[in-house]
Amino acid sequence: MFYGVAGSPILHSKSPQLFSLFSNERASLGHYGRFLIKTEEELRYLLSHFPLQGLNITSPLKEKALGCADTCEKEAKIIGAANLLVREEKGWRAYNTDYTALRLLIGKTGVSAGSSVLIAGAGGAARAAALAARDLNFSVTLTNRTEEKGRRTASELGIRFQPWDESRKAFPLMITALPGQADALSDHKEFDGIIIDAAYPSSKTTREASKRGLYVLSGEEWLIEQGKASYAIMTGFQPSEEDISSGRLKSISLPGLPVILCGFMGSGKTATGYHLKKKGMSLYSTDNELSKRAGSSVHEAFRALGEGKFRRMEAEIVGEGALFGFDVIDSGGGLWMDSDLHNIIPAGVSVFFLWNTPEKAAERGQNRPLIQGKSIDSVKKRYEERLPVYFSLSDAVLLSDLLHPDEMARRIDSEMKTIQKLIDS
Repeated sequence: MFYGVAGSPILHSKSPQLFSLFSNERASLGHYGRFLIKTEEELRYLLSHFPLQGLNITSPLKEKALGCADTCEKEAKIIGAANLLVREEKGWRAYNTDYTALRLLIGKTGVSAGSSVLIAGAGGAARAAALAARDLNFSVTLTNRTEEKGRRTASELGIRFQPWDESRKAFPLMITALPGQADALSDHKEFDGIIIDAAYPSSKTTREASKRGLYVLSGEEWLIEQGKASYAIMTGFQPSEEDISSGRLKSISLPGLPVILCGFMGSGKTATGYHLKKKGMSLYSTDNELSKRAGSSVHEAFRALGEGKFRRMEAEIVGEGALFGFDVIDSGGGLWMDSDLHNIIPAGVSVFFLWNTPEKAAERGQNRPLIQGKSIDSVKKRYEERLPVYFSLSDAVLLSDLLHPDEMARRIDSEMKTIQKLIDS
C-alpha cells in the first residue's frame, strides 16, 4: 500500500520518518512518501490516479482537502479543514487529527479547564486548536495579524476575538498556529504563560520562548500526537510503543544537494534538469554519458546492446561516483531498478520522483524502444513494477502530468532554498 503527506513546502516534513517509527517491524504495511503539491487540481488528480490508501495534508491544502473528500468526520466539518484523507469503500473520508492532538497537548500543560486560552492564527490548525480548547471547557479567544480574517474565524467558531496588539498577560496558555518564521511573542514581552506551538522544525516563537524560560510544547510534539492518530486511522494499527520523542525527530538530518531526478519514461526528467541548469545548477545526465560511451544515441544504444548490457553500463556509470559531484542528476528511467545502486547514493542526497501515469507515459514515449509497439497493458505492467521503487527511493514526488518542466524546476529550486534556510537557522 502507498501512504503519504502532501503540501508545499514539503521536503522538511518528518512524517515519513514518523510512519516508519510507528510501524516498527510492520514493513509489510507499505510505502510512505512526500508529495510536493500546491493546488486543489493537483490534489484531486493525485487522489484519482495514484494508488494511495491514506494521505496526510499540510499547508496550504487543509481547507482544499475537505472539498476533495466524499465524506468527513464531524470535527473536520466544523473546523472547515482536514489534515488526513483515507480511502474507504465509499471514497475518500476526511479527518482532522490536529483536533485530537490538541486535546492531548492541552491536557499535558496542566492548565485547568475554565481558564483562558489564546489562539494565535486563523487557518485550519488554529481552528482545530480553538475547537479542541472550547470542547475542553476553556474560555477561548482568537488573535490574528490580519484582523478581518481573525474576526471572521472567531465569529464562525463562536469565540471572542482580540486584536493582535492587545496585552496577553491574562492568558495562562497560548496556542500558536502560525508559520515558523512568524513570532507570536516578539511584540508581547508581558506574556509569561505556557505555549503550544504548531510550527516545526524551526520556529521563532519556540526559540524566543526558550530564551525567556517559558514552558513550550513544540511543533514536533504536536506532529507526533497528530501522527499517532493519523497512523491508527490510516492503517488500522496502533503506533509502536517505542519511545518517539521530539528530540529524536530533531536528530533526523534534512536532505540537500545533489538532486537526483528519477521517474518513468516521458516524465520530463531531461527537460526539468535543463531548466535547473538554467538556474545555475550543474547538471549530469546518465543517458548523455552512456550515449557518449556507446558512440550512438541512447535509443540506438538500447537497441544495439539489449536491455541487460545497457543496464550494466548504467550501473558502471553510477558506481564510478562522478555524477554525485554535480548539483542535479538526470537519471535513466530503469537505472534505479537495480537495488544495489541505492546503497551507492551518498547520505543527504535529495531524490525527486517525477510521477506520471502509464497512459501519459505511453503517449509521450511512443518512440522509446522500451515500449515502442507495445500494448498499453505491457506499459502498465512495467509501470507497476517500477512505481514502488521510485516512490520508496524518493524524498518528494511531483505530478509531471500536470506540471511543465519549468514549473517542476522552480518547485525543486524553491524546496532546496527552503531547506538551506532551515539548515542555516
